[in-house]
Amino acid sequence: MYKVKYKNIIFDLDGTLTDSKQGIINSVYAACNKLKVNIPGSGNFHLSIGIPLQEYFRKTIGIPDELIDDAVKYFREYYGKKGVYENRLYPGIDSLLCSLSTAARLYIATSKLEKYALVVLDYFNIRKYFRGIAGADASGTHAGKTELVRRIMTRHNLDNGNLTVMIGDKKMDIDAANDCGIESVGITYGYGSVEEIKSSCPTFTASGVEELGCLLLNNSM
Repeated sequence: MYKVKYKNIIFDLDGTLTDSKQGIINSVYAACNKLKVNIPGSGNFHLSIGIPLQEYFRKTIGIPDELIDDAVKYFREYYGKKGVYENRLYPGIDSLLCSLSTAARLYIATSKLEKYALVVLDYFNIRKYFRGIAGADASGTHAGKTELVRRIMTRHNLDNGNLTVMIGDKKMDIDAANDCGIESVGITYGYGSVEEIKSSCPTFTASGVEELGCLLLNNSM
């Protein structure tokens, strides 16, 4: 039995537990090709992975509002068949989740469509470690990270003090933790930049899975 710092641990999914970049990028290309819309030329559009899909297409790709629903539909057509499997667990995550689950309750709050998040968890055989998941609905209207974290906390009666933590790779993950009155760990091996994470003032930061494990499985760094 391991000793853990937190009683309840809420994880983001994309960019925190899994490297889903390739599948998401391929799905974006598939949608844009069907709509005959050009991809932004900077090549950095993957940095916005993790935000709600409708918002991603609108703000990051620049798709007009009247084409957003079609873009989401075409994205999901590819993602559901292929993109969801063009994915990998970050090295060490399975072992970390196994260790944590012996002494803490684990949850997921993700802006990914919930049914696809469950497919990912089953694909990597890590669903068994989690007590609950909150993901986006099909319309994208309930995909904000604060709402998702709050849904987990309410549904499972989690403590909003220092016994619960949110772990994620984007500013919105840290903001959600602050909004919900819980501690946070900003990881810098995912899709958010070091500057983005530090500017959001997380309780702790971790630059790799091993460092994250040291933080969560011990009382202090």
